[in-house]
Amino acid sequence: MSDDYDPLEVIGRGSFGTVRKVRHKESGQILVRKEIEYVSMNNQERNQIISELRILRELDHEHIVKYWRHDHDAPLKAIHIYMEYCDGGDLAGLIKKFRQEKERVPEQFVWQVMVQMLSALHRCHYGHDAPKVDLFTAETRRAPSINSETVIIHRDIKPDNIFLVDSNKQVKLGDFGLAKMINTTKQEFAQTYVGTPYYMSPEVLMDNPYSPVCDVWSLGCVLFELCTLQPPFLASSHLQLQNKIKAGKIPEINPAHYSVHLRQIIRDCITVDPSERPSVHDLLNNLSVQFLRKEIDLKLWQKTQSDYQKQLSIRDDDLHKREQQVLQREQHIHQQEQQMRQREQQLRQREQLLVESRGPYNDLQKQLSSMEQDLICKDALVTKVEGKYQDIVKRYNDQRQDFDDQMAAVHRKFAQRLKLLEEEVDMKRRQLDSENKELRLNYQREFRMVVEKEVNARLRESLHKQESPALHTPPIQMGSKTPQSSRPRGPQKLNDRSPLKINNEEYFGYKTPSPRPSPVRKRITPYEGGKPAHARV
Repeated sequence: MSDDYDPLEVIGRGSFGTVRKVRHKESGQILVRKEIEYVSMNNQERNQIISELRILRELDHEHIVKYWRHDHDAPLKAIHIYMEYCDGGDLAGLIKKFRQEKERVPEQFVWQVMVQMLSALHRCHYGHDAPKVDLFTAETRRAPSINSETVIIHRDIKPDNIFLVDSNKQVKLGDFGLAKMINTTKQEFAQTYVGTPYYMSPEVLMDNPYSPVCDVWSLGCVLFELCTLQPPFLASSHLQLQNKIKAGKIPEINPAHYSVHLRQIIRDCITVDPSERPSVHDLLNNLSVQFLRKEIDLKLWQKTQSDYQKQLSIRDDDLHKREQQVLQREQHIHQQEQQMRQREQQLRQREQLLVESRGPYNDLQKQLSSMEQDLICKDALVTKVEGKYQDIVKRYNDQRQDFDDQMAAVHRKFAQRLKLLEEEVDMKRRQLDSENKELRLNYQREFRMVVEKEVNARLRESLHKQESPALHTPPIQMGSKTPQSSRPRGPQKLNDRSPLKINNEEYFGYKTPSPRPSPVRKRITPYEGGKPAHARV
């Protein structure tokens, strides 16, 4: 399921989905997941996906991108196809790199791409792997029959669908028809080769019945581009490109860089008439191709032998290490045997000592048994003492509880008594306050009466002194102007002129002297309105 993989970076996007690199969570293997969304597809396109999945399951070849598994994501309405990840990129990127660096592709690499692609196409066209090369057989093998039910025609061989692995030492054919649904980009005709018929055979281009040799035409175009770093047919419009493909005229490959055998094979592949175009079987039986295949097989055999020699060397080293380990183990076992013999001898000596010390041991055993009996008796005594101690503790706790209850009762009684005493003291304090207040009032009354008596006595004495000289004063002469205000008029005036009050007024007048009255000027007219002035109100 998709949950078993961690999604990594996106490799390509298209109208029907996404090509993404993923990592398996358990094994850490890197794969390519093609996420095809079928919600906007018609029935024909969906059936094509099913048939392509069947084709991918049946194709198992070293030069074909390996199919691993697929699953159905129902919520997203998508099919996930897991394929082998090719870490070297594709052939289109390699050609672009050579073009930018202005270098030519080595002829050995072109032969390598040709042989490996022919091997992959043989598996697609004939349903089985190509037979081994036998240079010592003069007979030419007959071409195998093509089964129309099992034949697989790629129809979209181009540099973008040829992938590189193992540091560009191996190429693999991929994208069996899926490139029509998952294009990395969508650009115009004059800007990119993707989606254009640069590598399409004339019969496919004209929508005529085609055979497996249409893949040979596309392979020849790819080989031509490897040699010249550009497609064999270039045009500025689709119509012009179709006319050039129908004519089948291609530029000459530089003979200074590539051999005549390679140039002839490429020219034979790009033959307009399908009946004259060689098949994959014919190309594999070409002598140059056979020599190259044999050379590749020999290199592979040498590599296999070298790997086998390395494995043998590793195994020899491993066996030598194991032999050393066995010797070390034998020495260790021998040492352990010697130690065992020494231990056996020590055990015999100990047994002899035990036999000799059996008498004292029996005495010690008797002493131990007697000590055990004493301990049992002491344990019983300790248990009895513990019982008594528990009883004493219980009685002490009971007495302590009674004492605590009594103390609590005493505290409650003391609190009640203290509250009553506080109330009684408060009552007595209020009573004493009222008595003190009454005494103060009585004292004030008595003091006032005494003061009043003293004041009255002094007043009478003062009045008596003032009146007594009046008897000896000479009579007032007629015409003398004695101020009327100096003589008291009535008892109130007499009271106001008491010595105590006079002294007080003089004292306060001294402290706060009254302001000097301003003279009041009055206009006195003898008569006004027929009346004297003192008669007006």
